[in-house]
Order: sequence, then C-alpha cells, then structure tokens
Amino acid sequence: MTVSFDEGSPVHITFAEQGAVISGNCAGQVWHAHCQRTGVELVLDGLRLEFSTMPPARDADLSPACKSPMPGVIVALAASVGDSVRQGDVLVVVEAMKMENTIVAPLSGTVAKVRCAVGQQVVAGQVLVEIGLDTEG
Repeated sequence: MTVSFDEGSPVHITFAEQGAVISGNCAGQVWHAHCQRTGVELVLDGLRLEFSTMPPARDADLSPACKSPMPGVIVALAASVGDSVRQGDVLVVVEAMKMENTIVAPLSGTVAKVRCAVGQQVVAGQVLVEIGLDTEG
C-alpha cells in the first residue's frame, strides 16, 4: 500500500499478519502492533505505545436530553431556548466539589427546553437541557 501525506513524497507501507500481531514497514521503520481484547500495543523503533479500546457509543449517548453527570450547582448557562447548537457546543457548567464540569450538546439541533437556572442545585441524572432535532432534508 502506498500512502501520501500533505507534505512530502509517497510512502510505501507493507503489512504482515500473524495471529494477533500485525507487522509493518514504513519508510524503513519496522513496527509491530499486538492486538489484544483490551486494546492495541504498538512498538515502533523501540518506542512502545498502548491504545485502549473504547466501548461503542450507545444510543442513549445521543439522547436529546442533556443530564447532569453528578450532583452539583449550576454556575453557567451558555444556551437559551431557541438557540441553534452544534454537537460539542457547551450548554451548561455544573460545579461539583470545586470542579467545573461542562455539559455539551450530544448532537446538533435547537434548544427546546432549559430545565435549570444558575445557582440551582441539581442531582446526578437530572435533565438540564433538551435539544430538538433539526429536521432539514
């Protein structure tokens, strides 16, 4: 396989698989990846990197209801009803044990309801903001 990067000449990469070990050669650098149930260990020129696997996203993660992950106090609201938000936009900041935790939009849409106010005590799992899905198309 040949890979080209934005800057520089194409690089030829070869792969060889032996069970749970994949070896490769990239521009003269030999590497080995050990695939395990919990992740991948990559060895490149004596440098060892470990990557753990992440569980797949659950449907609940994309719920339009943004909930507090822990008990705390609302210290900031960054969105109001009717605001258009994109996935990852900050909606609310909850302070718990003197640490600020940002609650972000799990998906793009329009803020349908804000169910909290600055200074309000909230419990874990409490719905703070609801997002209406954009139905463009």
